[in-house]
Amino acid sequence: MITATTDNKSTRRFITAIEQFRELDPNIQATSIVVFMAAASRPGATARELSQTSGITEYTLSRTLAALSETHRNGQPGLDLLTRKENPTDARNKQIYLKEKGVALYKRILALTGD
Repeated sequence: MITATTDNKSTRRFITAIEQFRELDPNIQATSIVVFMAAASRPGATARELSQTSGITEYTLSRTLAALSETHRNGQPGLDLLTRKENPTDARNKQIYLKEKGVALYKRILALTGD
């Protein structure tokens, strides 16, 4: 059963977690947050796996991964939260991992949400 007090606490924790992303990029899209959280919860997943997990198309996911990586489109700096590494069993599919900055963000979010 959710009470008004519980609901308010949960809402505040959720908003505080979202603010962690907005400190990195005030214009961050919800898609970027979803992709980051999916990658954080599945280290080493491929883009296809993250697409299936998150329900985001591979095209959109590719652009979002670039924004969350060191270099975004057209050589612009990305958020540098994750990296793509060679898959030892299938060179066609890169595995996605959080970088140190991404791990720190994920830990802050978990601490703020009580997970």
